[in-house]
Amino acid sequence: MTGRKPTLREMVVKTVMVVVMIYFLFWALVLGAIGYKIISAEPIVVVEGDKQPLEAVMVAPGDTLWGLAKEFYPDQHTGKVVEAIRELNPGIDPGKLQVGQWIKLPKEVK
Repeated sequence: MTGRKPTLREMVVKTVMVVVMIYFLFWALVLGAIGYKIISAEPIVVVEGDKQPLEAVMVAPGDTLWGLAKEFYPDQHTGKVVEAIRELNPGIDPGKLQVGQWIKLPKEVK
């Protein structure tokens, strides 16, 4: 070790490299967290026109129970679907859904 001080250019290059690595790590974590919205215990096989019932969804930014009901049950009465989701998830506060929170979905709505 010579005891030489790093040049300004060397410090800038190291700083930029660290910032770039943190940037990519951040986006990898964010996309990993919201990229897998649907969960199921078994692989889902979808035949054209056939919709398989889901077990749960992970809340993404901007999600609401109303929006999830419309997205996953488009042919059902949205209010009844929201009611069924709330009954299946008694601990959730519809006004305070958290990104990354899991919401159980009913297999059928009556």
